[in-house]
Amino acid sequence: MASMSEADFVRISVMLTTIATISHYFETLADEVGLIWTERWMLGKVLFLLTRYSNHIRTIRWVPGRQYFRDWKKKTNNV
Repeated sequence: MASMSEADFVRISVMLTTIATISHYFETLADEVGLIWTERWMLGKVLFLLTRYSNHIRTIRWVPGRQYFRDWKKKTNNV
């Protein structure tokens, strides 16, 4: 059994964290729509939405799995 490199461990950890974040978003979306979206615009709503969606924008922009799978494909093809 091959041991996992530190870089592979970090990549897998990032992918799992991303999946957990996306899962949490969809699990709490109904509550967010009912409690936040229906309220008028105030500082609390703005801060909540900035905090909630800035992470999603960063995650989508970065696409962490793309590089991991490219590296993994190279490894498996060279074996």
